[in-house]
Amino acid sequence: MPIDLEVENEISVVCPDDECHVAPVFMGEGGFVGELADGFGQVNFVAECGNVIVEGNAMGDSAGLVRAAFTEDNGLACDMGGSIQIHGLADGDWYWINDDMNSAVSPLIAKDALMGDEVMPTDPGGVDLSAGDYGSLVKHAASGRIGILPHFVPSPPVEIPDPEAPDVCEPYWHARTGQ
Repeated sequence: MPIDLEVENEISVVCPDDECHVAPVFMGEGGFVGELADGFGQVNFVAECGNVIVEGNAMGDSAGLVRAAFTEDNGLACDMGGSIQIHGLADGDWYWINDDMNSAVSPLIAKDALMGDEVMPTDPGGVDLSAGDYGSLVKHAASGRIGILPHFVPSPPVEIPDPEAPDVCEPYWHARTGQ
């Protein structure tokens, strides 16, 4: 399936925390897939790799799906590791990265979720852990299999009590006993 992807140097990607998604680990070749957020006809992204910053956009198809690949051919692969921010995707989007033998997938993280607690993965030995901005790439030393472990875990939303709710701890009068 063809991917409608444009790389431009004239796009100014503004990525508000509540409309932006980031990759836990961004390196090598790979890509992302997701649905357009309400009100968006395309997504804009900014990929940073070393001292190179590339901005671009990807158009949604007729069903609102967006797909974009990051390859050596289109200049968006990042061999040394970097970061990517994507503006205009709905929650539920994901991405993948490839290494020389395998691929790994992970959800993209809503940027406003990065304010939660950061949890570093346990190192059991026998794997190589390479920390990125928001996650770690795990590579099994013997098999070469890879995985992505985000550092930020979802936390339950804070519930604020309704100030108009009745107070049930007050004394009450029981009609039968008169008390």
